[in-house]
Amino acid sequence: MRSAKPAHLAPLVSAAFLLAAIAALAVLAGGGDGAEAGATHTLFVNNNTFCDSAGSSCTQPHSIQINPGNTVQWLDGQSGGTHTVTQCTGDGTGCPAAGGFDSGLKSDPAGAYLSQVFPDEGTLYFRCQVHGNSMRGIITVGSPATPTASPSPSPTASPSPSPTASPAATPTASPTPSPTESATPVPTLSGRSDVNCDGKTDGDDVLALLLHTADPPPTAAPLGSNGCAPIGSGNGGGPKGDLNCDGLVDARDALVALYGWAGLAVPNLPQGCTGP
Repeated sequence: MRSAKPAHLAPLVSAAFLLAAIAALAVLAGGGDGAEAGATHTLFVNNNTFCDSAGSSCTQPHSIQINPGNTVQWLDGQSGGTHTVTQCTGDGTGCPAAGGFDSGLKSDPAGAYLSQVFPDEGTLYFRCQVHGNSMRGIITVGSPATPTASPSPSPTASPSPSPTASPAATPTASPTPSPTESATPVPTLSGRSDVNCDGKTDGDDVLALLLHTADPPPTAAPLGSNGCAPIGSGNGGGPKGDLNCDGLVDARDALVALYGWAGLAVPNLPQGCTGP
């Protein structure tokens, strides 16, 4: 016959089993979120498109949904092209966002454009500053909000018609149409980098500077009705088109014009040089 345990040990044995069960439940409950919180999602910067696959073309804006604490990395997915990965505000037109992430201007980087951790829930917008809203994306951190349906009103019994005459209908004022929100204009610049004299700095000026670089003798930009001085000619402030103030007109000046066209600050300019 098995001897009975002393009565004073029974509560201790029960407490030990209870603590072991609680510890097992804690391990099971806490083991499933660690990997998900540190997950990394990859987006590829292809030619004029953000996409989940390298070399593919996706509809823009390209959307991705992640969990808080996840990381998004942008990799070069297709050779050829100059791009940025820049955070925007609002619906994606306010770029760059103050304090937001920004890869800066890059041409086919060997590796990642940018890697960013998103700890908080919310919706963020980003785009390429070179290609504007034609190359953009949306990041949703956390589950998107699901609208709740309004409760249906309880049906009430219709009152019996009264023999009194119906009152005249009160005319209602037509609602005032709300003003249409205009899109944020693309910045245009003029000045030393307007080498073709059309009043703004854009891709035509970048092309004109590159063509000048390929043709060593000074050549004239396309003439308008008001005339246009040749690139490289003196204008009292140095050679026309010398945007980095080094006394030459070359491919470096075309890169400075490209920064100005994209609305980006030009790095490493000499003191007193205004750039584009």
